[in-house]
Amino acid sequence: MSMALRIAAEGKGATFPNPAVGAIIAKNRRIIGCGYHPKAGFPHAEIYALQQAGTQAKNATLFITLEPCCHYGKTPPCVSAIINAGIKNVSIATADPNPIIHKQGIAALINAGITVTCGILEQEAQFLNRDYFTFHMKKRPYVRMKFAMTLDGKIASSQKKSKWLSTEQTRYFTHRLRALSDAILVGSQTIIHDNPQLDVRINRKHEHLFYRIILDPLLETPPASNLFKVPLPVLLFAQHALNKNNKICYPENCEIIPLPVKNNLFDLHSIMNTLHKKNIQSILVEGGAATISNFLEKNLADELYVIISPHIMGGSASLNFAAFLKERLLDSMISLSLQKIFTINKDIIIQYTNTLFSKNSMQSDRG
Repeated sequence: MSMALRIAAEGKGATFPNPAVGAIIAKNRRIIGCGYHPKAGFPHAEIYALQQAGTQAKNATLFITLEPCCHYGKTPPCVSAIINAGIKNVSIATADPNPIIHKQGIAALINAGITVTCGILEQEAQFLNRDYFTFHMKKRPYVRMKFAMTLDGKIASSQKKSKWLSTEQTRYFTHRLRALSDAILVGSQTIIHDNPQLDVRINRKHEHLFYRIILDPLLETPPASNLFKVPLPVLLFAQHALNKNNKICYPENCEIIPLPVKNNLFDLHSIMNTLHKKNIQSILVEGGAATISNFLEKNLADELYVIISPHIMGGSASLNFAAFLKERLLDSMISLSLQKIFTINKDIIIQYTNTLFSKNSMQSDRG
């Protein structure tokens, strides 16, 4: 199963809206077929593995990282192909959370007389497709968060300037994170003070639209901002929709979505629900401090990339990344799980996760 997971990772980032899946067929202690799902609309992993195995697949064992599909979509159901090939045993890492498939593929295999084993390397398989699992089980996008800070935790000066804390090579890494996501989210102050394009400057593996999401309660985002010059859709959340008396005129690629505001903050769960309805499986939150703090406060940051630059800013007025986060007692602090530490040029990047993909962690964020 470990090998099937490594093969599955070959398709990561290219299969939207499908998950990345790997399959291996073994017989008499020998691998006779393998494959992975390369792109939506292409054959699934088990089909490639069955094609390789040919007639040898009869009475063989199939190892697959996700429950086989049992419905007609862009491709025929894989369960039928497995049954017709004469596979004797199927080992599945994890059930598919998509309600169209969930445990129905497993049931179909069992009803056909195939011996099915589930749960081998389950957490590893769910983590590989954490965007997909979060989208279907929590009914919201998976949230990655990225911010660069100084050694003393500052993300911007007292004048709210933050260009550039990280090196050019690290900024390329940021575009790799964007390429993995369906959308990037920032607060309006980031647009006002930094005026970014919020684009992706490396090729994305799939053709799904890349959204730029702005949280702007007071509708302060200037219509001449750089992000509107890039031909990608913008979702602008504001307290009120535009009316005929409003002189602000936004470009056609901007959709204004009105939502209630309390204490100058949106209900992030309402925003997540809206993004889920738009089929956005993952977002990258890039700040600023108020937005970062709000996501952390609501326990909606699934994965964090903290970029530490070798500088000290100092000053009580400069912005700390958690400046707007409510103080917590020692026994109620936000706890994260360390995944990886690496360096790019002079910067240190620390990857944390806030979701362990256990059964409990996949329950609703609302408790």
